[in-house]
Amino acid sequence: MTLIMKPIRHILRERKSRKIALFLLINMGYMVVEFVAGFMSNSLGLISDACHMLFDCSALAIGLYASYISRLPANSQFNYGRGRILDPLEISTNSLLTVSIGGLVVNVVGLIFFHEEHHHAHGGTGSYPVYSIFISVLIVSSVISLLRNSAEVLLQRVPRANEQDLKEALTDVMKIKGVRGIQNLHVWSFTITDIVGTLHLHVLTQTDQTTAKAQVSHILRDAGIKDLTVQLESVKST
Repeated sequence: MTLIMKPIRHILRERKSRKIALFLLINMGYMVVEFVAGFMSNSLGLISDACHMLFDCSALAIGLYASYISRLPANSQFNYGRGRILDPLEISTNSLLTVSIGGLVVNVVGLIFFHEEHHHAHGGTGSYPVYSIFISVLIVSSVISLLRNSAEVLLQRVPRANEQDLKEALTDVMKIKGVRGIQNLHVWSFTITDIVGTLHLHVLTQTDQTTAKAQVSHILRDAGIKDLTVQLESVKST
């Protein structure tokens, strides 16, 4: 429930997010109407346009959620936070509105010109919409994992496959003689196969820093981090 309520509260709190949310609801409502009408009339054109609107709605929903998670603080999974997901650019609203209206006019003209032919072509093909929807679902489901992995690399998330190994490695690091604390740990995928990391380590003044650094590097390398930068800071025992 918390995962749902927090984004909703964020949307209601910000004026721009409220406008996007309202437009999303309007689009979703008309998408449902268009889909039902197309299914009842065996119109592949209406169902196709409803699927088109579904992708528009998905983009709006992703944008809303992105505006929320970009404000979340850094944690053990996203060491640098999620602010990189948004990089606002200035948009020319005049040209956007002009092109959008032009697209609307073209679609209306197409509906008027080809309504009769469309009726004859698809009047008795009730199975076509079902096949189209099935194929669309297969396509979307096949790219979800790719999109998720790409987003996590761009956001510099701790690689999922290494999360548990990393937790165990940090526990082992804290057991090294002379180590007193870990700060500013950042681990992320530089590429799909290369994992890099940085670490600020507190060690006792009398500790052999060269040995401590070698031990830490060895432990984290076993956890999958191939390129590690370790900064050591001497602290007095308390």
